[in-house]
Amino acid sequence: MKVAKNATESYKAWVTFTNTGATCNMPVVHIGFEALSGSSVLAHSTTPLNEDVGNNVLRTGQSARAQIAVMRTGGSAFGKGCKPKAANTFEVLPVYHGWPTKSFHLSPTVLVCTSSSDNLGGGWLFKTP
Repeated sequence: MKVAKNATESYKAWVTFTNTGATCNMPVVHIGFEALSGSSVLAHSTTPLNEDVGNNVLRTGQSARAQIAVMRTGGSAFGKGCKPKAANTFEVLPVYHGWPTKSFHLSPTVLVCTSSSDNLGGGWLFKTP
């Protein structure tokens, strides 16, 4: 997804989970993801405690989605402690044990902080209308 040059994010995207089986209850949680360069993990998204704040009851064919974002590494927000490196892949971590990890390639690459500063964030997973 393109973002404006003056936006606080350098990258934003929606991650969609579609139910292809029987009716299921998917928790309302923050999704997690990782930024990679090749097969090396550079950074993990900061995810608050995933308290169960409800359920997305999904019938066959229904979906739930969450936004992921990467904040820009420049400026005073992250400073010199960020140690940015270019990520060429994001991996969305499974919501449930046993679900697959899904990867997608980034072109162009996105700068991510590789130190204690964290510029990755996963949003709440909610049912789509």
